[in-house]
Amino acid sequence: MKLFRIKESLEDLHKHAEDWNGYEREKAVKRLGNIASSSSIPVLLRRVNDWVPQVRQAAKESLLALCTTQNAEAFVHQLPNVFHLQNCGRADHSVLMDGVVEYLLKPDNQNIIVNNICNSDRKIARICLMLSIENKLESPEKVIQLGFKHQDVIVRSMAFELFKPALEGITKPLVKMAQYDSFMPIRREVLRMSWEASRNVEMAKVSLFDKHASVRSLSVRLLEDGGFRGETEALYIDEINSNSCIHKVRCAIWGIGHLKLVKFEGNARHHLGSPYSSIRKQALMSLIKLDIDDVGEVLRKSLFDESPSIRKLSELLHKTLELSYSVDELLLLAQNANNEELRKSCFDLSRLSSRWDRLIFFITLLNDKYVDLFDRSFVIDSVRVWGADSNRVAASPSPTQTLRLKELVEGNPDILTLDKTMPFLLRTFGVIETSS
Repeated sequence: MKLFRIKESLEDLHKHAEDWNGYEREKAVKRLGNIASSSSIPVLLRRVNDWVPQVRQAAKESLLALCTTQNAEAFVHQLPNVFHLQNCGRADHSVLMDGVVEYLLKPDNQNIIVNNICNSDRKIARICLMLSIENKLESPEKVIQLGFKHQDVIVRSMAFELFKPALEGITKPLVKMAQYDSFMPIRREVLRMSWEASRNVEMAKVSLFDKHASVRSLSVRLLEDGGFRGETEALYIDEINSNSCIHKVRCAIWGIGHLKLVKFEGNARHHLGSPYSSIRKQALMSLIKLDIDDVGEVLRKSLFDESPSIRKLSELLHKTLELSYSVDELLLLAQNANNEELRKSCFDLSRLSSRWDRLIFFITLLNDKYVDLFDRSFVIDSVRVWGADSNRVAASPSPTQTLRLKELVEGNPDILTLDKTMPFLLRTFGVIETSS
């Protein structure tokens, strides 16, 4: 067995504490407790869960020996590792954990816990905030203020839990800080609490232009229940007409749809031509909520919008509203499309049509007239997918569809070779003669 040198460095002791030999680790752990250096705390915390009981006991005693005033800051920085011990199963570490927490809660160390609520390490901040709240180490307002400064949303949410019981004693700047927090549930909850406590109309009016629809919806409902619907409508309409801020104009357009202000449909429709995609997108959604008569035409035009997000939204709304296109309309859309993405979206839109119209659309695209619009292999793959799906449905083509399919097959017999099931299907439904 190796013996320690008379003057062994702290770094050497740390290495010996990780040695494969249990006797070596135990000796190193005991000496680290005598040296009482804060840099040894992480090493000792690992050995507290050592697989050798004697090493665990020695590490526990050494850690408790390090619980001195000058090491409080170091222990606070190791709190995540201390609390991690409750998940370690080699022994019951509750006594050690309670001892460390009790040591940190001494009057001389409480300020260190409170100050570390702002620690950049979110795990340290969460534990310090929890200890500050549970043991009332500082006034609620001070704890909330420190918590709200942190970037971690969980830290801010934990601090917000102090809001409700202490709302009356919290200063306006702190309420305003919560009102403009980046986490939506905090903004929504402080709005609700402020309304219940003092019917804060001004806060509700400001929240009409919140960046999240959930907060705006709550604000509209509170003002409407309080008899301020007229003022709410006026605020939205004035903002649309002023065009002062893109965000506020977008919120105002949202308000027209949410409040079903049909008489102001023109205001929303006007912004379909806005140079800003976010405004055009909101105008489109609000017009759908207003249930306008020409919804199909509006959605069709939006398919050609330069913004990919608006084109995707239009495609989704087509499916939601079950708006389908005829074969000729799909072909016209494909011809007028100014990019590959929109042309391919015609294939998705074709799913809203009947399955035989889809087949006619695909086969027509194989005509030389449309050769520049789509890659031939892409169209052929779509026909094969159609063939696989068609076995699930037994609906026959209409006389008009049958006639058009016959013309396409006669004009291009190679169509029958695109998919092995194609001749059988067309023959079964009377599109081609049995002798073909």
